Amino acid sequence: FYYPRKHAHHYLGLVKGKLPQLDAETVNLKSFFYMLRSLLSAQWSLELGHYAPMELMPLLALLPPNLKDEVLTLIALKANAEENDSLVLPESLKSYIAQEYMALSERAKDAPLKYGDTALLDDYFLKTIRQNDI
Repeated sequence: FYYPRKHAHHYLGLVKGKLPQLDAETVNLKSFFYMLRSLLSAQWSLELGHYAPMELMPLLALLPPNLKDEVLTLIALKANAEENDSLVLPESLKSYIAQEYMALSERAKDAPLKYGDTALLDDYFLKTIRQNDI
């Protein structure tokens, strides 16, 4: 019982709110990871059809190998960074986020509305209510 289109649009909305930061000379490290995780979660929802993990590391499997190495370098940098530290984001990551956002936004339009038969849930809830005299 999963709604891929709704989840993808949710995550893409989070990315959209942060996209203007890509035009700045520097990007807040925390904001970058928030944007990247949201983007990859949208991709996960559309490609795998189930909830994306909360942790970033499993999501990195969706990145092209050359970008994964760049992101791993930034993760190591973030481990020693202050809360509001910013950095000059590599152009390759800026391009990837912008292009992938556009591609995923298009794919989300045609994503299935839901997976699973909600009639099964209805039956389960009715049975539970009847058994417990609720």
